[in-house]
Amino acid sequence: MGVNTLALRMMQRDAFYMVDADCICITNEVPWEKNRQWLDVLAKSGTPLFVPIAEDAYTEEVKKALTEAFEKAAAEHSPSIPEDIIENHTPKRWISDFGVDEYNWD
Repeated sequence: MGVNTLALRMMQRDAFYMVDADCICITNEVPWEKNRQWLDVLAKSGTPLFVPIAEDAYTEEVKKALTEAFEKAAAEHSPSIPEDIIENHTPKRWISDFGVDEYNWD
């Protein structure tokens, strides 16, 4: 849902409004490794970054990752491009001004 929303709606960015793929709900219900990847791809995407956080999931590691993510998200950069959208139902390779990244959504 979120990954595909980002991939398929990116072309609409700045047409009438900013594209908002989804938020990153940081809780203990979702493995941090998956949320960390989602935080990274959204921070580099050029879209708004929303992050609700459960108090008990707010660790030093999360705090550090959020600081880095908000710094990236606040910088002016081009929209990310899902490189493998034709081959994968959920794109794993993304090109951004920060380079090429591969994510494991499985």
